[in-house]
Amino acid sequence: MLDSPPKNLGQTGDGTADLADSAIVDRVYRHIEEWLAGRGSGAQIVIADNAPPPAAAAGIIVRFSRHPDRPPYGLIDDETG
Repeated sequence: MLDSPPKNLGQTGDGTADLADSAIVDRVYRHIEEWLAGRGSGAQIVIADNAPPPAAAAGIIVRFSRHPDRPPYGLIDDETG
């Protein structure tokens, strides 16, 4: 399971995020897809990402709304209770 894989990609030396290089994120996702199609065939990877690249659209199983009044809200059903 990967949680927000692009979160720490594109960091500059002073620790501030340089989000301009989305190519790094695209390459990470492409590498995962290629691995799953080859040596990782049969494996399962779960990625939690608020902003996946457009190329990952075909692999998205569920999108959570992040709004309690619009299901699905989160992984835990009673998270707001």
